[in-house]
Amino acid sequence: MLIVVSGCSNSGAEVSGKIYFTSTNFKKAKDIKNNANMGICSYEKGKVKKLFHLKRDPHVSEAGGKIAYRDVGSKKTFKILDLKTKNETQYHTAHLVSKLCLLDKTPNVLIYVGWDIVNDPVKGKYIQRDIYFYDLESGKETNITKYFDDNTIYNISTTRNEEMLLFCIIRKINNQEKSSIVLMNLKDNSTKTLPFSSTNATLSPDGKKVYIWGVHENVKGNRFYIYDLETETYQEFPKEGEYLWEDEYTFSPDGTKVVYIRWEDNGKKSLWVMDADRSNQKKLFEWGYMIRDLSWVE
Repeated sequence: MLIVVSGCSNSGAEVSGKIYFTSTNFKKAKDIKNNANMGICSYEKGKVKKLFHLKRDPHVSEAGGKIAYRDVGSKKTFKILDLKTKNETQYHTAHLVSKLCLLDKTPNVLIYVGWDIVNDPVKGKYIQRDIYFYDLESGKETNITKYFDDNTIYNISTTRNEEMLLFCIIRKINNQEKSSIVLMNLKDNSTKTLPFSSTNATLSPDGKKVYIWGVHENVKGNRFYIYDLETETYQEFPKEGEYLWEDEYTFSPDGTKVVYIRWEDNGKKSLWVMDADRSNQKKLFEWGYMIRDLSWVE
């Protein structure tokens, strides 16, 4: 089903390819129960199309041939759909599943965020999350992080050569929460923490820069930053306009543009696109439904 949404008519030409995302526009408000209104949509040529009802957390391979997602309400499973043959395969995991990330250089491996409910005699009950490699042929899982505390992991992204991984994490230690951005070298799993507090950061495909909505350790207030990993310097862009914050910076396949979500002060969500240097910001559409889990392919 195609839906023409406000803000699309003049802006659709600014975006080539297709953007997949999770939304909540599949049912009328009176039918909302247990996420029954959730599904995966795509945005293309100024229109939103409903694709897969009761699916969420999409991630599409760079070539656009496969899409990974999980069923709404599913626990220790995820699925991969071949978009050409329409063959769907289900995979079982050792942990509850949230974020998914398909790889292209190593197509038989998927990265996912897994979580478990832990009952500790000292710490009490909490949720522990880690990042795992999942071998699609053997089902073998290898955890590449080892956090033994209450945490939440956000926004995993990789470089195009799949040598670096970036993620945001909130850790709760001694009843205090702290958010950080972690850069990981996937060759040896060594990590580096960037000087920001944030739950929203994305690694550029070439691995040179990080796009961040958050707080720098030496600057007050949330804003947008472009952080250069080589020089360890940043460009700072104070918030302009009447909106709350931005989320999920997602690069175009050629790396020249970025789409992202704005949380408007009227309670609605909007999808925006900009050039990679923050210029030419344009609103694609705005509506009252959820927008999350962006994935952009040709």
